[in-house]
Amino acid sequence: MDPQTEKKRQAWKVILTDSFMTLVAVVLVVVLGLTVSGYWINENFEVARSGMLQISSEPTGATVIVDDAALPQRTNVSRVIPVGEHSVKIEKDGYDTWFKTVEIKDGLLYRLRYPRLFPNEPVIEKTPIEYDEATTMSVSPKRDYILVANKTNKWTLVNLEEEKINPKEIDLAAVFPSGINGKISNIEWNNDQNRILLSVQLNDKLDWFLFDLNNTSRSINLSDNFGIGFTEVDFLNGSADNLLTLRDKMLQKINVNNKSISAILAEGVEKYHYYGDEVVFTANGSEGAYIGLLKANKDEVKTLRNVEDATAEAFISKFYDNEYLTLIEKNKISVFKREDLNSAEYVFELSFTPTKVKIGRMGEYVVAISGNQIATLDMEAEKVREWQIETTVFDWLDDSMIYQSSNGEIVVYDFDGLNRRVIATDAREGFPVVVTNDDKWLYYMNSEGLVREALRK
Repeated sequence: MDPQTEKKRQAWKVILTDSFMTLVAVVLVVVLGLTVSGYWINENFEVARSGMLQISSEPTGATVIVDDAALPQRTNVSRVIPVGEHSVKIEKDGYDTWFKTVEIKDGLLYRLRYPRLFPNEPVIEKTPIEYDEATTMSVSPKRDYILVANKTNKWTLVNLEEEKINPKEIDLAAVFPSGINGKISNIEWNNDQNRILLSVQLNDKLDWFLFDLNNTSRSINLSDNFGIGFTEVDFLNGSADNLLTLRDKMLQKINVNNKSISAILAEGVEKYHYYGDEVVFTANGSEGAYIGLLKANKDEVKTLRNVEDATAEAFISKFYDNEYLTLIEKNKISVFKREDLNSAEYVFELSFTPTKVKIGRMGEYVVAISGNQIATLDMEAEKVREWQIETTVFDWLDDSMIYQSSNGEIVVYDFDGLNRRVIATDAREGFPVVVTNDDKWLYYMNSEGLVREALRK
């Protein structure tokens, strides 16, 4: 073959190859651009609007059924699906079933990261903790420990992550030589889970104590050291070295190391809540009611915005990459982006006025409560759902589930009231129920004592 002809042939091969690669790259870019913009190519090769559904479960490896069709992948899984309402069912052999209807929006991600499945045939395992010895139980914030209290000065600390239960005795004799005279009204833990704040109500007097669980001789009677009258005491930013106190609606700090108390930081304070190293509070000032902000490492107060009533509640949370201020005034919930506190992103009217509020750890929901009435603002769905629980006595099982313990049954609900399930039938009322931080165990008090059930088969 003529060399010139061969060169021309090779040149055309290069041109065609490069052109094909360029075309493929352009198509991929177009497809990616369409996907990011909320479009996809359906089975009929038509361009359709879509969004992304991300599904997690505990335990993992569960089958996901969307609109009666099982996905080829198991949890945890992400899937592009058409815009609109879809039914999602999660199943796993040996476990109960989880279900929800979700609404997928153009080009947006909808995350279901909280579904929990419970074994159909739980196996109950006893622990050395007897029921007769217990009057109160408290769970640490990371769900790694349970503190079992009683009327004596010998309490019990249980490490929930140990395969073999080995209770540790906590001797409170240094502070309570004759046992506790009064009612334990509150137990709070620091972030390191090695100290607790304890309040004891005796007649009209409320005393506060800071206990070191590793060495109770280092414990402090806060009321004796700083005077009585605190209505609230909390760990400042979760640290046991600094406390935040409220007395006569005055906000102050306590330095535990040098046993000093600060000047008054804010007056007229009605309510406060934490967000990281910040304290958000509502108060009455000289120019009316306002939302204030206090940094944990500073003593200056910043006004965020004015409100009509200082009894309103304000919370800061983070959802995806945005920080939000949630304001609850009477029966109205307003959600602002923190960068713009003048214009609300969402405003919802409730049929009742909440008395308690909880923000999800990941900012994915706001739960407002009054008695057995609950309103859940689902930030993913951008909707509020009102529902009722069967009793006024309930608490949080983990970061996303509510439980009630009554008539021997433990009944659980998702934060929006869906997926009601009975997970135990012999439980003592008035004691906490907890799923451990590693999701391996369910602990609760039954007629004999503290028991646990394995959550994974």
